[in-house]
Amino acid sequence: MNIIVGFLSTLLIEIFQLILNYFYLGYRVFDVNDIILNFIGYILGLIIYIIIKFIFGRKIKLLSIKN
Repeated sequence: MNIIVGFLSTLLIEIFQLILNYFYLGYRVFDVNDIILNFIGYILGLIIYIIIKFIFGRKIKLLSIKN
């Protein structure tokens, strides 16, 4: 589900740029490379988040005080 949201948000931004360019309201251009690169960046950010969450989540559990 998380990956779908990342892809759809990138796709919607590019479609919005295409619509604005069609009505001469912006100077941005629809580019498939932007979709691919933004999605790859999203996946890499998600992987880094999962790794950091795993590392720090484990340390927090080890340092927690139990009664």
